[in-house]
Amino acid sequence: MSWIEICLGVILLISAILIVIVVLFQEGQQQSSANTSSESTNTFFSKNKSLSIDAFLARWTKIISITFFLLVMTLNVVSFFLKKGEREKAKPELENIQSQQKKEAEEKQASENAEEKKEEQKENQ
Repeated sequence: MSWIEICLGVILLISAILIVIVVLFQEGQQQSSANTSSESTNTFFSKNKSLSIDAFLARWTKIISITFFLLVMTLNVVSFFLKKGEREKAKPELENIQSQQKKEAEEKQASENAEEKKEEQKENQ
């Protein structure tokens, strides 16, 4: 793994943990409606305070989720192109290995053919 993949992976892990934390801090929709109906003596500030906290958490959930999505896509693209680059670097080595194996197979075939010809010549004599 390259340093880019490691850095993106660490940032991805941190953003995943942040998503979980922010979502856990959010109040459920049913719970907030039950609280407002039972507490009818709230002041304007106390009613809007929970809305502003919920709005803050909702905004950060969206931001972190979009960041998480972009990081996943970036990590996949970077990983793909790094692997492609490694394949390109390994291609000449692979071709050398394949050509060497081909030469060895041809030499083996040639030696087997030579042995067969010698055996045929011995049989003919």
